[in-house]
Amino acid sequence: MILDFKEIALANTGSGDQDMFELFARDFLSKLGFEIKENPARGSDGGTGKDLLVVEYKQGYTGVEKIQWLVSCKHNAHSGSSVGVSDEIAITDRVIATGSQGFMGFYSTLPSSGLSTKFEGIKANSEIKIFYFDRAKIEEELTEKDYLIKLAMRYLPVSTTAWQKLVSTQIKYSHEGLDAIVRGTWTFDFVKGGPGEVWICDFHWEIISIETDEKYIAPHNGTKLTLINGIGFSEIDKAYLETLEYHTNKVKGQKGDNCEIFTGTILGFKRKDGVYVKMIIQEVGYSLKFKYQTYE
Repeated sequence: MILDFKEIALANTGSGDQDMFELFARDFLSKLGFEIKENPARGSDGGTGKDLLVVEYKQGYTGVEKIQWLVSCKHNAHSGSSVGVSDEIAITDRVIATGSQGFMGFYSTLPSSGLSTKFEGIKANSEIKIFYFDRAKIEEELTEKDYLIKLAMRYLPVSTTAWQKLVSTQIKYSHEGLDAIVRGTWTFDFVKGGPGEVWICDFHWEIISIETDEKYIAPHNGTKLTLINGIGFSEIDKAYLETLEYHTNKVKGQKGDNCEIFTGTILGFKRKDGVYVKMIIQEVGYSLKFKYQTYE
């Protein structure tokens, strides 16, 4: 493993940091585009065994599917033990009690074979959705998505710093661009590599209405954009971007004849500080997934 989850304080202690793994789970899921419905809190959970509730929006042909997940966090990295059946009891009852449609495990180790079998049984015999992040899945997200690096640095500073020293050259000089995601109604800052405050961000993934699917890429704070056609993403460089004309108009992402944003759509951006950016869209839904590269 690249990242050491033991850097996050052990749960169920009186150190004052005993909630850090749950807070890490909240921030991690929020960055991935989940809406946080109920934050972690100390004290009784009313027997539901939940650490937080999150909502996921999935864009489908007939509209947006809303899924509420009960999230159960188990931080066993310090002992190295797997999460067993006895650690996750009455899963179905807990999901129903919170009005959720799915159960999500968030584990700093991994589920035992017995718990994995239990998960498969629930999925096969009910409509409850089951998903879990184990240590490998969490690490994969943190190390492969540029916009999660700062989150990794905040919670796992020692091992993240060591890893960055090994791969900094590959990240800095990548010719394929950096993977990113911005969920509906959030903003993005290309230089920061993640969500940006509204007064300094480069664009807003603006969701006007889920019902009518009205959404836009709206440039902000002096950043201008343009749609690019007739050239491949890998062929675009700074010299090419400098030849284009840019504007501050919104680009429409909703379905219909006037839609301008599809999988494979390429856009160019020019920031007011002179930084140029190329972007290729990978997925259009409630969240916008894309790959981008900046040129200073």
